[in-house]
Amino acid sequence: MKLFDRDFIAAGEYELYVAALIYRAGLPVCLERRVIAESAAFRDDFLEQMDIWVYSDGVEVKGLHKTFTSPDDYPFDDIWIGDASRWDRRKKTPLAVALVSIPTEAVIVLPVARTRPLWSQASAVDGRRGMLPNVSYAAPRSCFITWEQFIDGLQRRWPLSSVQEGATT
Repeated sequence: MKLFDRDFIAAGEYELYVAALIYRAGLPVCLERRVIAESAAFRDDFLEQMDIWVYSDGVEVKGLHKTFTSPDDYPFDDIWIGDASRWDRRKKTPLAVALVSIPTEAVIVLPVARTRPLWSQASAVDGRRGMLPNVSYAAPRSCFITWEQFIDGLQRRWPLSSVQEGATT
């Protein structure tokens, strides 16, 4: 099995893991249909796709081969978010990016809108795939919040009572 195929399967597992955590917190979740593009030429067909939806809020999920339990013990000062050109072309950006530590299963979260002005651009080699992205965004570790803070914010954003009242039709 190719590395891309393994990564695609693993990404689905991390998305399910994060979706289950959100669901256990009392919020409804919807996972996007997962499709492998025919080739890199079709990547932009999936530009607006989110990994998880919580009502109208998209959440991107990334699994990292890094050991951390909170933003405080993430092993680097900056955290890579993704290809800058793809982020810049999106019409709808996610509410947040959830990073799962593969070794610890801890999740830290980057709230996108309020931290985006603090992101920087840089190039780096992907050590696992040997690829050099054009330019990627990185966010300072200080921009990240704990999983508990993220869930608390989601629950305040989508109070159960207002959701139930809207669904009575």
